[in-house]
Amino acid sequence: MDSPVKRNVFHYFISDISVFVSVYLNFLTMVWLTYELTGSSADLGLVGFVQNVPFFLFSVLGGVVADNYNRRKIVVRFNIVFVILAFVVALTAFLKFLTFPLILVFSFLLGAFYSIYYPSMIAMVQDMVTDNDEFPHYGSRRLKCKDRAASRLILFQLFDIRIYSNRNIRHGIYL
Repeated sequence: MDSPVKRNVFHYFISDISVFVSVYLNFLTMVWLTYELTGSSADLGLVGFVQNVPFFLFSVLGGVVADNYNRRKIVVRFNIVFVILAFVVALTAFLKFLTFPLILVFSFLLGAFYSIYYPSMIAMVQDMVTDNDEFPHYGSRRLKCKDRAASRLILFQLFDIRIYSNRNIRHGIYL
């Protein structure tokens, strides 16, 4: 671990693995508590669905947050939020206040927080690369904007191609 980049990457992967394990243990806890409360496999499926819906709803928002705000602060703050949420779940279970609708709310919140948190965690890899000679396109803010514009252009081109090909297929023209 000679260079700061290697040390940063090592710390990143250790924290990523620990957060990944803790969040998925929280997901598993929600499922286990649901089975203990209801004993219904349909309720287990509903909890799994409610946990994953926020990924579809908020992942794009998470990407926007990761691009526009300090990623390190986002990661630290959401780690604190995960701990608080786990504590609240444990407290409500210990005090026997935990009900199935409350489990659904906690599951949705956990999924929503994770869907906003995870893009920032992934984007932190870019922040850790500090060697401008080895990775020159990460050092320049101007090139980052150009890269973003290029990625948006590619996305729109793919979207236009899909629309064009669907229109031609509907009219019997095959590309």
